[in-house]
Amino acid sequence: MDAVLPMLAAALFQASPAAVADGLWCVPPEPEPWADTAPVSQAPVAPTLYSHGSRQIPTVALTFDACSTRSRDPYDPRIARVLAATGTPATFFVGGLWAREEPEALLELSRLPGVELGNHTWSHPHLPHTSDAEIAREIGRTQAEIYARTGRLPTLLRPPFGDVDDHAVRAVARLGLTTVEYDVASGDPDARFTKERLVASVLARVRPGSIVVMHVNHPSFHTAEALPEIIAGLRARGFGLVTVGELIRQDGALELAEAERASCPAPVAEPKQPFAQGGELSPAPGSPPRPATQPLLLSSSDGALLADDSGDRRRRRARAA
Repeated sequence: MDAVLPMLAAALFQASPAAVADGLWCVPPEPEPWADTAPVSQAPVAPTLYSHGSRQIPTVALTFDACSTRSRDPYDPRIARVLAATGTPATFFVGGLWAREEPEALLELSRLPGVELGNHTWSHPHLPHTSDAEIAREIGRTQAEIYARTGRLPTLLRPPFGDVDDHAVRAVARLGLTTVEYDVASGDPDARFTKERLVASVLARVRPGSIVVMHVNHPSFHTAEALPEIIAGLRARGFGLVTVGELIRQDGALELAEAERASCPAPVAEPKQPFAQGGELSPAPGSPPRPATQPLLLSSSDGALLADDSGDRRRRRARAA
């Protein structure tokens, strides 16, 4: 398998010197030369940042980061066993260095029914402080690693530390990936978070469309212990569990339906008629039935924040450069 990697990565895919080593999951940059061959590439997409899906659809996406770390943190296979036993879809955002160090674990995850793979960069840098060229190296090298190990090419990227700006979203989109954040941080890296506290933290804050972030590369975390109760609790509250990709597709389908309704002619106001006996409005003889009230629709044509009817931010398109 290792022999395949140089054929998929370009010489420019080196570890980012902009990576910051001040976090628990961040690895210091150590540039490593790669063979001078063509990289894995994808067509650009619209620069979009998702932190959650539609607030009108009762679905939730459970996500797990497999971060590239300062020291090797092994895969926790208990998480995969829980997902398989409960038939729960999930999205794993995989760091490139982690994928190289845990190839068997990555292959196991890729074969799990309902699992989606995303990109989590090679060396876990802060993307707002990283050049476009470095972002391309970070993402491209990780794409090549994941593809070589699994035959799957991610279309979603989670920025390390949840740190992102418009510049990063645009750079990621030019590489063919959509940027995904989250609106519910489980808190599993916190040593003070017991299993019970993790369960309570997630269930108390989840809403329709939520994206929950947890971790799969720290067996010392209580994530695997809490996961069965998190899954059962969400389902007991009526939430369907889906991948991030499905959450985004649902959101897009809802927007399309709203756009179709918005394109219908607005109802023509009827002239007021005198009240009939009994105090009810009497329609004019032969007039058609009153059409149903049209829903309030929201526009996203300006490419800015897209909100649902409660004013909650759902999706943000990057501003034009």
